[in-house]
Amino acid sequence: MVAALRHAGAIIFGKTNMPEYAADVQTGGALFGLARNPWHPDYTTGGSSGGSAGAVAAGFTPVELGSDVAGSIRIPAANCGVLGHKPSFGIVSMHGHVPPFPHKHATPDMSVVGPIARTARDVEIVLDVVAGPHPFDRPAWHLTLPKSRPLRRVAAWFDAPYCPVDAEVRNALATAAAALVADGISVDVGSAAELGLDIDLARNDEVFRRLLTAVASGGYSDALIEDIAVGRRPVSAELGAEYVAQRHRHWLVANEQRAQFRLRWQEFFAKYDAILLPVTPNPVSEHDSRPFEDRTIVVNGVPRPYWDQIVWSGLASVSYLPSTAVPVGLDTRGLPLGIAVVGPYLADRTTLALAGRLADLLPPLTA
Repeated sequence: MVAALRHAGAIIFGKTNMPEYAADVQTGGALFGLARNPWHPDYTTGGSSGGSAGAVAAGFTPVELGSDVAGSIRIPAANCGVLGHKPSFGIVSMHGHVPPFPHKHATPDMSVVGPIARTARDVEIVLDVVAGPHPFDRPAWHLTLPKSRPLRRVAAWFDAPYCPVDAEVRNALATAAAALVADGISVDVGSAAELGLDIDLARNDEVFRRLLTAVASGGYSDALIEDIAVGRRPVSAELGAEYVAQRHRHWLVANEQRAQFRLRWQEFFAKYDAILLPVTPNPVSEHDSRPFEDRTIVVNGVPRPYWDQIVWSGLASVSYLPSTAVPVGLDTRGLPLGIAVVGPYLADRTTLALAGRLADLLPPLTA
């Protein structure tokens, strides 16, 4: 990606902070400390691309790259009040990305690289530069993303009992939906079932975590895997640790379920051009340096599991869908609130167009 940007004339002048192994939804570590949110230093930028989003929000740079398997572009963008795009899986080569460690060349499942910027146009410019086939495929393949859909009908799914969404996040989704309606776009609000989407959030999350375990556990030591598998460490101790003891057959079953989800999304997007979703169920959190298994988030004043922060983002990750995080407003503490615009597979220009439309319709964030 860096080579593609340089070839297009971009000036690369630095790297930004990230959590160890890109395996957290906040950003900090022993090497470079905390990445502090430019809106308030006591709060996290999110992770894992927290340094990237924080740098863009603070005006250090107009654009950044991030990577995302469980929300690592979208969560920091939402937390910092900027736009972040998780591309459709496979349209941007992961060649050279770390993790996995150098000299490992397999592309991790669900993992993508994408741009973070302050405007949708800047995001699209960077995506146009970096999108294209893996070096292995370049002799025969090329990529031409379809133009944006006309944006006539949009769905909005605000909440679900399996992973409750904070009222402030729901208000941000309602604000975005109302802005689109006022601009002449039809918006249907409801549960997945009410919208005609045959995907259960709990089932999607199980499939997501089974697939995520196969991605994340590649960097685990044998001792750590054994400790989690036999119960000496809780499954919440690491990102993607829930199913470290699963057999390959279990992964194959989850992969088949993913294929069925993709077909259901395809049917859904025959009716809707895009869907508005939470990025996370909670507003921006304060820094939390405790072990993963001791951390929580707060939703509507009630503690919830720390890894609930990846549940809603997992809807797009599992099914390889493009998802653009766009800022909507500020919460009651004066911190940014963002939502996700998710579209059909390979309809990246559609989610970017809708995100740009929202950015134009809503007032800019001001401290």
